[in-house]
Amino acid sequence: MTRLFATNFSPSISTDNDDSTLVLKGLVVDSVQKVGEKAPGWKGQDRSKWVDTMRSVLSGWRSLLPGDSHYRTGEEHDQSFWRTVLVDLKQGEHPNPSSAIGAQRLDDSDKQELIRLDTSEGLENLLNTWAACIQIEYRQLRLIEQFNRRFFVTTTGYIGLGPTELKPDDAICILLGGGAAYALRENGDTWCYIGEW
Repeated sequence: MTRLFATNFSPSISTDNDDSTLVLKGLVVDSVQKVGEKAPGWKGQDRSKWVDTMRSVLSGWRSLLPGDSHYRTGEEHDQSFWRTVLVDLKQGEHPNPSSAIGAQRLDDSDKQELIRLDTSEGLENLLNTWAACIQIEYRQLRLIEQFNRRFFVTTTGYIGLGPTELKPDDAICILLGGGAAYALRENGDTWCYIGEW
């Protein structure tokens, strides 16, 4: 077996002299323009209050969408909105919460049905499905992806769900070696970690 040694190797991760700052290489790809209200979590609320709060949050998130009918990808804004809110995953259908199906991506037929979520009946069905999932016997970690998140719109028109502390002007970055996009906030000549997607 041959041993190989790197010469002139420069690590991509280091710290400053007192180890209080992590030094990483990365790229700023966009910045946050608008941020919606934080979605409720699954702790400490009764079901009807949780449903009312989430309904209000979803309405506020919808109001952040640009006035044109199509998203940057060419898809209609309504469909892009719901795919983002659902994190592109099947949610199950009340009274059978999503824990019965596990994490599965939306397929083409599911995407065609997203328009139902713009009806009162469709939205209530989704909210009841989510409300059932906050019951201890149905809790599933992947649903936390919708809970305690903030909907946002970037300066270039992209939409997403971000961390709780997200604010306008936060940067959306890709860090070398990272497996996700990160929200960072400029702080003088350094950046503060806000969260990831």
